[in-house]
Amino acid sequence: MQNKLLTRILQRLQPLREATGRWFDRRKATWNRFAEKYPRGSRVVKWGGIAGLAGLAAVLLFTFVVFLSVPTVRQLRQVQTQHASEIYSADGVLLGRYFNENRTLIKYEDMPAHIFDALVATEDERFYTHGGIDYRSWARVLFRTIIRKDESGGGGSTISQQLAKNLFPRKNYKFLSLLINKAREIIIATRLERAYEKPQLLALYLNTVPFSENVFGVDVAARRFFSKAPNELRTEEGAALVGTLRATTYYSPMKFPDRVRQRRNVVLKQMFKNGYLTQAVCDSLQQTPMELCYDPGVKNDGFAPYFREYARQELDRILADYRKPNGQPYDLYTDGLKIYTTLNTDIQRIAESAVQEHISYLQRSFDRQWQGQKPWVDDEVINTLMRASSRYEKYKNRD
Repeated sequence: MQNKLLTRILQRLQPLREATGRWFDRRKATWNRFAEKYPRGSRVVKWGGIAGLAGLAAVLLFTFVVFLSVPTVRQLRQVQTQHASEIYSADGVLLGRYFNENRTLIKYEDMPAHIFDALVATEDERFYTHGGIDYRSWARVLFRTIIRKDESGGGGSTISQQLAKNLFPRKNYKFLSLLINKAREIIIATRLERAYEKPQLLALYLNTVPFSENVFGVDVAARRFFSKAPNELRTEEGAALVGTLRATTYYSPMKFPDRVRQRRNVVLKQMFKNGYLTQAVCDSLQQTPMELCYDPGVKNDGFAPYFREYARQELDRILADYRKPNGQPYDLYTDGLKIYTTLNTDIQRIAESAVQEHISYLQRSFDRQWQGQKPWVDDEVINTLMRASSRYEKYKNRD
C-alpha cells in the first residue's frame, strides 16, 4: 500500500522534475555560451559567486552561533541581578549590607515618573516606538559621528541594548569581540522587548545600571547622594542622577559637582525638547543650585561592626541548610536577603559609649603610670616585632 502511494506521488511530481531539469539545462547552455565568448569574465563571475556564497554561509553560521549563545525570551523573564542583603536591628534600624554589588531593587511604582522622562529624553528618545533597535540612531551615528567626526552626535545604543550589556557583560572573543558582542546585545535587546513591557524595562534598567562610587541602581544612588528614597527626588535631582550615567567617574557628584550641574542642565534641556517640561519650568530648574546631601551609608567601621561580622558567620552556617526554589544554594552577597536580629540600637549605643569611656579612662591611667616613658624601653623592640608580622611580609613582598 505504501509503495503504491509513493509511486503515485512520484508520478505527480514528474512534470515538476522535468520542468526543473529543462530550466537548469537552459541556464547551463546560457552559461556555456557566455563562458566561450567571455572566458575572463566568466571566471570573475564564477569565483565572485563562490566568494559570495561562502560569505553568505559564514554570515548565516555566525548568526546561528550567536543566536544559540544568548538567553531565550523565557530565560530573560526570569533574569535576576545581584542585590545586597540587608541586616536590621530589632527596632527596625538598617545596620548594614552584605554585597558584591551595592544594589537594592525597587518596583516601578516606587520610582518617580520624572526620572523615567529624564532617562528616555537623554538616552533613547524613541524608546516607546522601537522594538529594541533604533535604526535612525544608527544612521545618525554613521553620518555625524563616523563620517563628520562629530562626537556630539551621541551613540546608537538604545536603553534595551544598554540593559543587555548591563545584564550580560561583554566577553573576550579575540579579534571578533566587538562584532560578536554587538550582535549579542542586539539579539538580547530585541528579546528583552518581547519579555517585558516598556515600563518594566525602564525599572529593570534603573535597578541594574552602575552610578558613581560603585553603587548600583537608582535606590542606592538616591540615598547616597541625596539621602532620599527615589520617590522623594525632585525633578532636578533625578535629572542629575541620570546625567551622571554618561560617565560615572567624570560626573562624580562629590568630586565634580559643577560638572554634574552642567550635565544636569543638558538633561533638563532634553526633557524640554521632548515635551516632558515646559520652557518656564526648564529655565527655572536650570537655575537651581546643585544641592547634595551625601550619605556614604553604613560601612564596615559603622554601627555594631563586630555584631554584624558575627551575624555573617552565623548566616553562612544557617544558609548552608537551605535551598532556593530552583534548588540552588542561597548567596548572602547576591540574593537580597533581609536579616532581622535581636540587637537593640539604643542598648548598643549605650554599650559602645560605655566601652569608649572606659578605654579613655584606661588610657589616662596608663599615661599617669608611665609618665611619658616607653614601656617597651627601646624602639627597636617594636621594629623587630613589626618586621616579624605577617602583614609586614605581605607588603614587603608586594614591593
